[in-house]
Amino acid sequence: MLTTQLRRRGVIALLFVLIATIFVIVRVKRMLSRHARERVEVRYRSRQALLRYVQLRYQCSEEVAYQRVAGFVKRHVPNDEQASVEYMSAYDRQRLLELAQRIIMHNPDEIDEI
Repeated sequence: MLTTQLRRRGVIALLFVLIATIFVIVRVKRMLSRHARERVEVRYRSRQALLRYVQLRYQCSEEVAYQRVAGFVKRHVPNDEQASVEYMSAYDRQRLLELAQRIIMHNPDEIDEI
């Protein structure tokens, strides 16, 4: 009789531990995914801020702003990589903005050269 009660209590305690563990795991996963989404959103906003800066500074359209950013990146990459900049300006504009951001991060004074 005593052993069955102890077993029952052990099983109940084990169930509570499992439920608590599952709850903690789910909560941690949600927190990590939220932080990952926030990082992506911040990166996206900062890229768009660079494009918006170019648009406002030169009073130009989005297309012309991308062309200006592409020209800026071309001046800062080796000649053998300029074809990839052309590709990025046509098909992968977010990557082009990311590359421009990296250049500006290393040389902040060059933002006026765009």
